[in-house]
Amino acid sequence: MNTQITETGPASSLDCELSDVEKEAFSKIANLMTLKDGDILLEEGHCDACMYLVRDGELAVIKSAGQGDEQVISLLKPGDFTGAMGCIDGHAHSATLRANGKAEVYRIERGQFEKLIGEQPMLVYKIMRAVVCMLHETIRRMNTNHVEFTNYITKLHGRY
Repeated sequence: MNTQITETGPASSLDCELSDVEKEAFSKIANLMTLKDGDILLEEGHCDACMYLVRDGELAVIKSAGQGDEQVISLLKPGDFTGAMGCIDGHAHSATLRANGKAEVYRIERGQFEKLIGEQPMLVYKIMRAVVCMLHETIRRMNTNHVEFTNYITKLHGRY
């Protein structure tokens, strides 16, 4: 098979780790979706029991700021997973995802993913490891932002 799961740029860490057999198993459970510019993949507050892997393009992660305002808090690129926590724990999504230009994502339903546990346990492990690494980076970035914000408030005493 020897193809990349992600389309643009260097192969993702998941691409590099999967054997051809694992890529074939992945392709059987992952449905490719094409999004146009502005299409909504997920809406904040909704549940869908799926996780997604960005194959190509870019997704804006948008958080409601109240009174109809919204803020882009991050951009997802090829190789990034999203929706994994909701897929695993069934909770609502914490942000909206909107295509920033044309994008392609793989949609993996919870039931299909759970079937892999018995059939391809190493594939499940590699996917979950990729998800954890991404979450780890997100938490690291949030911690840095928190410290910078706290320093801003305490050192400037809230003055702008």
